[in-house]
Amino acid sequence: MGRTVPTARAVLRPVVEGILRMSEMLPEEERRAALHILESGKRRVPEASFGGLDSQFSFLLSVLIDLERRVRQLEAARDAGERHR
Repeated sequence: MGRTVPTARAVLRPVVEGILRMSEMLPEEERRAALHILESGKRRVPEASFGGLDSQFSFLLSVLIDLERRVRQLEAARDAGERHR
């Protein structure tokens, strides 16, 4: 008896392939950004399998989590720099 529900990786494969094809047509800086976003989205695929959320939504949520984390790091660094003035 085979698996009837596709894995999160299987569902995301067309999204990943589309981003890779698109990134080939972008200028170098934007291509690197697109590939970084792709890695951000793929980073939490295992959690998406257990979360019960749509895989594509989980991919986007993963990107947003990564962006939020980086914004907080930048804000903390900025605030630390302002305290040292």
